[in-house]
Amino acid sequence: MALLRALLGLMVAMCLVTGEDETLIPTTGMPPFMFLSPPSFKAGHTTNLKLMFFTEYTGNMTVRYYNFTQQYYPERLYFEDVLMEETFHITEESKIVDIPVKVPDIIRGQHKIKYSGHIEGFGRFQFESGTVSVRQTGYKSYVQTDKPVYKPGQPVRFRGFSIDSDLKGLTLPEGMKATILNPDNVKVYEETIFNENSVIHGGTFLLAEEAKVGIYTIRATGRSVVSCTFSVEEYVLPKFGVEIEGPKHIGAADTIIRGKVTATYTYGKPVNGRVVLKFAVDNKQQSMYSGAYHFQELTTELVEGEADWEIDITDLTTRKLKYLFNPFCTPSNLVIAASVTDDQGAFNIEKTDSSTQFTQSSLKLSFNKNTQKNYAAGFPYYVELDVEALTGTGVDGMSVKLTMISGLSDLKYVTRRVTVSDGKVFALFQVPEDACAVKITAEMDIEAACDEVFACFQPERLVSKGDEFVRFVKSEPR
Repeated sequence: MALLRALLGLMVAMCLVTGEDETLIPTTGMPPFMFLSPPSFKAGHTTNLKLMFFTEYTGNMTVRYYNFTQQYYPERLYFEDVLMEETFHITEESKIVDIPVKVPDIIRGQHKIKYSGHIEGFGRFQFESGTVSVRQTGYKSYVQTDKPVYKPGQPVRFRGFSIDSDLKGLTLPEGMKATILNPDNVKVYEETIFNENSVIHGGTFLLAEEAKVGIYTIRATGRSVVSCTFSVEEYVLPKFGVEIEGPKHIGAADTIIRGKVTATYTYGKPVNGRVVLKFAVDNKQQSMYSGAYHFQELTTELVEGEADWEIDITDLTTRKLKYLFNPFCTPSNLVIAASVTDDQGAFNIEKTDSSTQFTQSSLKLSFNKNTQKNYAAGFPYYVELDVEALTGTGVDGMSVKLTMISGLSDLKYVTRRVTVSDGKVFALFQVPEDACAVKITAEMDIEAACDEVFACFQPERLVSKGDEFVRFVKSEPR
C-alpha cells in the first residue's frame, strides 16, 4: 500500500524526547502515533496528511512544510522558503487529525516536511521526512526571442506563454516573471511581463553598447519555469542556410535532370541573390582523375529564396566518357556544389550534395510473395513479379521475358513475354511431367548502359508419396 511508505511515526531512531532538563534525547519507546502521507504531492493542489493516535494522550504538534535550494560553487549557499507552518492541538478525543498542505504551482528546489511537538506520556519529538516527490501538473510554459543573435546596443524582444494539458493558453493574471542572465551568470534584467488582452506576454531588453558578448539566458516563470538562450556578438552578418534538392537516382535512359536550391536567413526570411552550381561525377573506382569528374556549370538567380535548375546529362553517356569510366556500371554519385551569394554581396555560403546515385538500371525486378514456393511435375505453376522504377521511368506496358527451365542434364526451356500492368507481371507455366528441377528467370531488354535487368527464382519440388508430400529441394527467391 502506497500510504505505508510514510509510516514516519515508526521511525523510532529519528524521534526525540525530553528529560527533566528539557534536553532533546533519542527515545527508545514506541511512539503512540503514526503519520500517513501519499507517495507524492501534485503541484497546485492541496494534499491531506493524516496523524493517527493509538492512545488518549494529549499534546501539540507543529507541521512545517518548506522547500530549499543549495549552491556549492562558487560559494556554498542555502536558501529556504517556508510554504506552510501550523500547530495542531491534540485532545483525548483526537484519533485522526487531518493536516491539509497546499502545494505551490511552481516547483523550486527540494521539498520537505518537519514534524515537532510534545505528547504527554511520550515527551518531545522532532523529525524530518525525506525529500518529498512533487509531480508537475500538465501546465507547460514557453519563451522565445525574435532572433537568435544580437549586436551590443540592440533590443532583445521576447515573449512567453503557458498552456494546460489541453493545449489551451492560460491567462496568468499575475503575468510572467522574466529574468535575463549574462554569460557570467549575472542578472541583468528582471521584470514581470503582462498583457491583459492576450495569453502571450512580451517584453523588451535593451542591450548596452558595452554588453558582454557570449550566450545569454532568459528564464521565464508562468505556471512552470522555462528558459531559452540567445547570443550577443560584436558584428553579426545576416547568415543563411542553403539546401540542395536533386533526383534520388539517375538511370541510363535519363537525359535531363532537375532540382532546386533554397536559401533562408537564420531568422526565417528568404534570400535573394545568385547561385553558381557545379556538377561532377564521383566514381571511386576510376583512376583517370584524382577527384570527381566535373562536366557542367551554370549560374542562376535566387528569387524569394528559391532557384530551379535543369541540366542535360547526355554527355555522361558519350563514347569518350564511357571510355574513361562509366558511371552507370560502377558505383557513382552526382556531386552538386552550390555557391550562394545574397543580393547585397555581404555573405557567401557554399553547400555540397552527393546523395544522387547513378543506377545500373532504372528498373528492378523481383519475385513477390504470391509466387508459388513449390511446384509439382505435371501441374500448373504460378509466377508473379514486381517491377519497380528507381527513377521517373514509367513501367506499365513494358515487356518482361519469362523463361521456365526444367530438368537437370537434358534442359527444357519455355519462354513467354508478358506486359507489365500496374507495376506487376503475372504468368502461368505448365510444368513437364518429367521435371525433377525447375528454375524461373525474368529479364527486360532496356536501354541500360550495362547488364540487363534480371531476376531468378528456383522453387522447391513436392513429390507425392502416399498421402504425404516430401520436400525435395529448397531455394529462396533472390
